[in-house]
Amino acid sequence: MTTEEQKEYLLNHLVNDFRSLPQPAKANWGKMNFNQMLEHLIDSCKNASGDIVHDSIHSPEERIPAMQSFLMTDKLFKPDTKNSMMGDKPIPVNNEDANALLNELQLQLNRFVARFENHPELLVRNPIFGDLNEEHWTRLLYKHCIHHLNQFQPTI
Repeated sequence: MTTEEQKEYLLNHLVNDFRSLPQPAKANWGKMNFNQMLEHLIDSCKNASGDIVHDSIHSPEERIPAMQSFLMTDKLFKPDTKNSMMGDKPIPVNNEDANALLNELQLQLNRFVARFENHPELLVRNPIFGDLNEEHWTRLLYKHCIHHLNQFQPTI
């Protein structure tokens, strides 16, 4: 899938795919509930647009090029992939209204795209993958969002 196709999916389909999940959505893996996961994705979008700023990178410098190369592949994150920045317990949910969180997620996805449309040369730091351009961020957000969508997809 091209970066443009991923961006189109993020903007026009992702939130509807989350809305179509049976509620209450139950996780197939991981420790976050549905609303915690949505808040987590909202924060990721805020990081991608530069609204949440990270001063440091928590990955070894020599690994960053390979990690950024991974972003350019079609490989997705494996189920139960651990985030080194998250503790053993998820952060308590701030908003119990999943519909409001989905609206906020759409708003933040739109903000991310607009930020890079207005500043195409922008680099924004991700605390794990390093300093990323629009293409890297689009591909990371796509992989991250699909990872969490799959986390809550009903199993057959």
